[in-house]
Amino acid sequence: MKLIVKYLAMFCLLPLASLTFAQQVDQSTGLQFTYFGAAGWKISDNEVTVLIDPYISRLQYTDRNHPDDDRPQFARDDVGISDTDLIDSLITKADFILVQHAHYDHLGDVPYIAKKTGAKVIGTETAIMILRAYGIPDEQLYAVGGGEDYQFENFSVRVIPSIHSALNDKHYFDSRRYDRTTELTAPLRIDQFIEGGALMFLARFGDHTVLTMGSMNFVEHDLEGIHPDILLAGINGSRLGLYNYDERLINVTGKPAVIIPTHWDSFNLPYSFSQQENVDKKLVPFKKTVAEISPESKVVIPVHLEPFVIDEASLSVAQDEHQKSNYDPEAKLEELGIVLPPAPEPVANYVNGVRTGNLIFLAGKGPKRADGSELHGKLGADVSIEEGYEGARITAINQLAVLKEMLGDLSKVKRVVKVLGMVNSTPDFVQQPAVINGFSDLIVEIFGERGRHARAAVGMASLPRGQSVEIEMIVEVEDQE
Repeated sequence: MKLIVKYLAMFCLLPLASLTFAQQVDQSTGLQFTYFGAAGWKISDNEVTVLIDPYISRLQYTDRNHPDDDRPQFARDDVGISDTDLIDSLITKADFILVQHAHYDHLGDVPYIAKKTGAKVIGTETAIMILRAYGIPDEQLYAVGGGEDYQFENFSVRVIPSIHSALNDKHYFDSRRYDRTTELTAPLRIDQFIEGGALMFLARFGDHTVLTMGSMNFVEHDLEGIHPDILLAGINGSRLGLYNYDERLINVTGKPAVIIPTHWDSFNLPYSFSQQENVDKKLVPFKKTVAEISPESKVVIPVHLEPFVIDEASLSVAQDEHQKSNYDPEAKLEELGIVLPPAPEPVANYVNGVRTGNLIFLAGKGPKRADGSELHGKLGADVSIEEGYEGARITAINQLAVLKEMLGDLSKVKRVVKVLGMVNSTPDFVQQPAVINGFSDLIVEIFGERGRHARAAVGMASLPRGQSVEIEMIVEVEDQE
């Protein structure tokens, strides 16, 4: 896959080994990303602009100061000062600000940005109480705890509970919270920007989703079933103290098509200072790890303040290649404990299937079991819906046996196109679709998205030999070698 990425700013580039697939695109299409450092981002689709933990001032207040940085140094019990000139040069518009927790390197610049832009701010109650202290109006503020799923005019966001990075060699834990009874007076000291609980966000832009992370940690069961197109993956040294962090994160999020590292830089350094050491020590090894876990996922290594675009066409290609990499129908059969029988012999003057071009038309098959017996009888009379469903499932196995015989390898199936399901039923029986679901459900389980098909499920006064169901199928397959 060649992910299409365009660089727009004129800052000094770091070597981007992971972006050798880059090509230029029209910036007016797709999602536009700008990395501010720490966990800070701007994401826009030209309709809505979303900021995530936008920390731009990059004050010297950590213990990792650089000898060549001659800016003022701050202690944690000092009041931080936002670099409003720099913020004004980088941020002119924002519709939403998503705050993942309330530490200074996530929230410190948000009071100024929220006042400047009027953006809606979504964060924990602790973050919201801090912003209230700075005079941000209540109509801009949305306190959340995790589990909310909000729809706005051109944007929706799901709030996901999370946990903070395991700092201080896994000894870090901060249960402090601010609530409506907490009295805060702005300006706050840096150490008054307490964590206050951690969140992740599933941000939806049109048809595409971005999963954000503000720390190097996550609650695995809260991410189950959340498979974003793009993952902003927390990548810093503290993650190495967690059990199989990279593998668990990538697998639980469904091996996203695009993975972008976040919160990996030295955020106490000015933008003009090199981050190459962090790239070499953290991101290059991470990229290699991703290649082992999910070879079709593309890792984009961002450069501070250099916008890039992931457009819909390139993301579709990435998703298609990603689906191909996980496509193994025969492994799925084995996982389900299904052993295909020999393909059933035709019972009259016809063949099991006819191939024309890239389409295979399969003759109708019925619910013949491995022992040679069949499901007979009428739905609505002497056969239940559950029995009919099982008969349709058996029929799917028989059709798969025919495909296996014709193709040799079921991974050559590109798409199940059409299914015609016929149900031997009484005149007053109207649940034919529920019966044929036994066929469709198994086909989708085996072939995934490629198995989703057009279908008709109809009632018949009778079927050959009194069988309860008969099902035909049309399948698109790969080119013949």
